[in-house]
Parts: sequence; structure tokens; C-alpha cells
Amino acid sequence: MKITKKLCLAAIIISIAVFVALFLFPFTPTDNPIYNSLISNMISRLAGSVVFILTINYLGINIFKGKIINAVFIIPCAAVALNNFPFIPVIGGNATVEDADSFWIIVLIIECVLVAVFEETAFRGTLTVLMCKNCKSTGKLILKIFIASAIFGLLHFVNLLEGADIGSVLVQIGYSTLIGAMCSALLFVCGNIIPCIIVHTVYNFCGQLGGEIAWDNATVIITVFVSVIAAAALVYGVIKHGFDNFQKIYSKTSHDFKKND
Repeated sequence: MKITKKLCLAAIIISIAVFVALFLFPFTPTDNPIYNSLISNMISRLAGSVVFILTINYLGINIFKGKIINAVFIIPCAAVALNNFPFIPVIGGNATVEDADSFWIIVLIIECVLVAVFEETAFRGTLTVLMCKNCKSTGKLILKIFIASAIFGLLHFVNLLEGADIGSVLVQIGYSTLIGAMCSALLFVCGNIIPCIIVHTVYNFCGQLGGEIAWDNATVIITVFVSVIAAAALVYGVIKHGFDNFQKIYSKTSHDFKKND
């Protein structure tokens, strides 16, 4: 199917309508408010994902078609994502896993996938790529990655509108910025957005399944260790592969927009 400007605009209008409808008329298909929240998130993120997947295809950004390369760099990122589950506190009895039935787990997995698809296509596949389009060197590419990731993090200020306290929002902005930078780097190292979506899904699922992390000394040490390893690996990967792979993702001929759509 040919992706045109009119199709993208139609998808954007429908998506905005879905977001507004869910905000004004909360969707409550069950008696459980947690289920209802997850299902509403699924619907809104699905609508948003469609918009950005269509937009990415229209702009000629090649983040789905290319072969996944340098897959070894996914390993340290996966370690960071898995570490979002409080293994040591749970084993030590200082934290508990969310009490959930199979339906909740299934809904949570789907919601985590859709949130990851939406955020990765919107912020990594669209925002970060477009911000980096005029970069002429690896240094500028790294700088734009951090700027785009900071924008992603700062957008979490909207959680204040949902009643979150300023302290938790500031913490969320911090780790969201770092996760955004990690996924952006992974995109440019691997040349495909699928690893980013997988890592993001696992990170969100582990975080929601484990609830609040009890920050004991062992958890802090492990978190710092896996984070430093992942950061070092990705910086090396971006320096060695990032700029060349970005040229393939967003080549000069791939975004020749048609004016008469």
C-alpha cells in the first residue's frame, strides 16, 4: 500500500480523536481500575503506533527493513532491562512480585509491547532520526542522541497531571532520559528498531511486575555495574558503527518526499 501524506494526516486525526475520547470518557470494560488503565493505554498506544509507523514509511526512514547487525550489543541492553526487576530484594524477602492472575499478565505484556512500539517509533524512529539528519560526524550524532533523549525524558512531566508527585516524576525523567539514550544508540548500532522495542518491552514489563524496587546495596552495585557496561559498549558501538548505520537508515535518497500526494 502506498503511504501518502493524506493517509498520514487521516491517521493523526483519528489518533488524536482516540486520545481525546479516552481522556473525556474513560474506558471501563471491567470492574478493576488497574485493568481498565492498562486497556486504555493499549488502545491509545496502538493508535499512536499506527500514526508513527505510517509516518516513518512515508518519510522513507529505514528502521524496519534493514537486517539487524551487531546483535551482540543487545546483550548489555537486555541486562539493563532485566535488572529493572528487583531480583535480590524479592529473593531476600524485602520486595514482592505483583499479585496477578494470568489475564493480568497477558494484558500487561500486550500493554508493554504497545507502549514500547509507540515510544520507540515516535521518539527513536522519528524524533531522534530527524534530529540527526544533518549530522556530519559521530560527535554531532552522539550530541543529538542525548538532546532527543532529554526531550523524551522531560515529556514525562505530563505525569504530574495524573497526580504523580514531583519527586517520583523527576526520578522518572532521569531514568527515561538514560533509557532513551540507550535505545537510540542501540538503533544506530544495530540498524533496526526491533531490538529497541524488545529491550523497552522487557524493561517496562520487569518494572511493572516487580513493583517498587527496594534499593539495597547489592541492587545498587549490580545496577551501576550493568549500566556502566551497557554505556561503555554502546558508546564504543556508536563510535565504530553508528554514523555509517545512520546513513543507511536515513540516506539522502530515502527521504525524497513527494509534494503532490
